[in-house]
Amino acid sequence: MAKILDVSHHQNPNSFDWDKLKKEIDGLIIRVQYGSNLDDSKDEIFIAKAKQYGIPFGLYAYGMFVSVADAKVEAQNFLKRGDSAARFWALDVESDTIEACGTKNLAAASQAFIDTLKAAGKKTGFYYEHRYVGLYGLDNVKADFRWLPRYGSNDGTKQAKYKPVIPCDLWQYTSEGTAGGIKPLDLSDLNGSKTLDWFFGSVAPTKPITPPKPTTPKPTTPSKPIAPKPVATTAYYVNTAHLNIREKANAASKSLGVMNKNDRVQVISSANGWSKLKSGAKEVYVASKYLSKNKAVSAPVVQYYTIRPGDNLSTIAKRYGQTVKQLQSWNNIKNANKIVSGQKIRVK
Repeated sequence: MAKILDVSHHQNPNSFDWDKLKKEIDGLIIRVQYGSNLDDSKDEIFIAKAKQYGIPFGLYAYGMFVSVADAKVEAQNFLKRGDSAARFWALDVESDTIEACGTKNLAAASQAFIDTLKAAGKKTGFYYEHRYVGLYGLDNVKADFRWLPRYGSNDGTKQAKYKPVIPCDLWQYTSEGTAGGIKPLDLSDLNGSKTLDWFFGSVAPTKPITPPKPTTPKPTTPSKPIAPKPVATTAYYVNTAHLNIREKANAASKSLGVMNKNDRVQVISSANGWSKLKSGAKEVYVASKYLSKNKAVSAPVVQYYTIRPGDNLSTIAKRYGQTVKQLQSWNNIKNANKIVSGQKIRVK
């Protein structure tokens, strides 16, 4: 049985016993970004640690694109931010992705993201929530491997009866795993014919796709193209638990996604209480009062969430960086598999 750990800013890389972790896992999958606008705050440390301890790793990006064109831009940003030593590059599609993109073009945008990685010669993966199997055309998105989560009772062990209902190459079987002296963690195992060596044995990039030669005639009087002037930005940090990304500079505008406390953003400008950010090909907005020059000092904050149709406690726990057991304890939920739509539960 393989043991593959995926990590993001929800885990502290300095809390792991890395000598122990190296012996316990077969590879790491490290999150690099949450959409174009947001670097993962811990990815560089995890990558450095993986290299230091000789642990092979892949990378993933949480999709927050709003269109097919924006998906291509997000993929390009992923390529720029990622590390060339990565064995593979994966796209993660979850509920926030659907909030940003909608369902009509979700599969096409996901495919465009992956195709952009393929064109750069990368081995590609596609992760999406098990509850979306059979929906939105996601099963038809083509990547070098498919990675699906399905937890069952989610007690940290792999339970064969909860195997994903469609073929996949990696099975994320728990969000309550233990490795390197840390718990809870997301753990995955092989679930098909592909071997550990296929995933982590070599960088072995596939041959980049050669773009077609332009067929338009050259201008009779060629002129030197003028490079666009880079947009000056200033780094800020989110100082509230969750901050909505808005399409326009007003609170009634459509929410395109959510940022978390201490996430780093690049601000183009600020006016009338709103800060303008760059997100792929678009400009988006957040409330300026929730941004600070320095990282916020963590303080206990009580937060609640209203359960929606299709939710399960494992997904909610993962979204808010909690464990299922913690949510059960806070909300007096005896059976983790029995939650009711419309029920308001504490998540922080």
